[in-house]
Amino acid sequence: MEKYPWHHTVPEEVLRILATNSEHGITEEEASRRLAQGTNAVPRPKPPGVLVLVTRQLRSPIAFVLLIAAMITVLISHFTDSLVIAGALLVNVIIGVFQEGRASNAFNVLAKGETVYAVVVRDGKRKEVLADCIVVGDIILLAPGAKVPADARVLESHGLELQESALTGEWVSTEKASAVVSATAPLAERASMLYAGTLVTSGSGRAVVVAIGSETEFGSIAKELANSKHTETPLQGDMRRVSQILLVVVALIIVVVDALALVRGLPLSDVLLISIALAVASIPEGLPAAITVVLRASSTYST
Repeated sequence: MEKYPWHHTVPEEVLRILATNSEHGITEEEASRRLAQGTNAVPRPKPPGVLVLVTRQLRSPIAFVLLIAAMITVLISHFTDSLVIAGALLVNVIIGVFQEGRASNAFNVLAKGETVYAVVVRDGKRKEVLADCIVVGDIILLAPGAKVPADARVLESHGLELQESALTGEWVSTEKASAVVSATAPLAERASMLYAGTLVTSGSGRAVVVAIGSETEFGSIAKELANSKHTETPLQGDMRRVSQILLVVVALIIVVVDALALVRGLPLSDVLLISIALAVASIPEGLPAAITVVLRASSTYST
């Protein structure tokens, strides 16, 4: 759905549409009524459950080889070998789940620990409120170092400049003004708009909130991320590609060795044991643990 062109609307009209006043803002009673319709909170993606994390680990080539090897040893009644291989597989899964779960928990702790306040005008008085309690129509006051709590239309600007790199990718501070901007102007050129999550670098100003929560530009991005499929990190991608190459090489070696063993007249059970031994020996079961140790040592050394 296309959003209303607040940047192309004069401040007086914006205030009229939102039923607010530049000097007095809205009343506390009206703020409570509007807050009941929705808070200024951006939806966060639900963390994956343990079952999902385990499934991700079992989809790796290394886990696949170990699982097949364990099944074959069971079929040929080598139960001790099956237990050893299953143990190696279990260790890989536990380490992988622990790594992913720890990273997810660290992100959630950081997100929950960030408390943002904003200065608003209600009933003609300045007051500081939690960003989550901001509503559409609130008049917000901005000063250097302040974080914009929601998308807002500029009403007054006194040398107001913002850092919008998190949203636009532009590292140079953007100057803001109350003048109307072309309706077709891209987001990075909408000088009359302020966006949630951006930072005031200099100057001061006054603006009226036009969108909160999931309706903000950042909220739209968050919704897309919440609905998107799991994406792997560069490290996970590199490990997956190495595992795939290793799997192909090992498969070729096993085929050659098995063919030579059959030519020499070895029993099929012995040939299968040789295949399993080669497969398990070539799989770096300790790779996840080794990477964890190396990364931890690197981070400790760098700090």
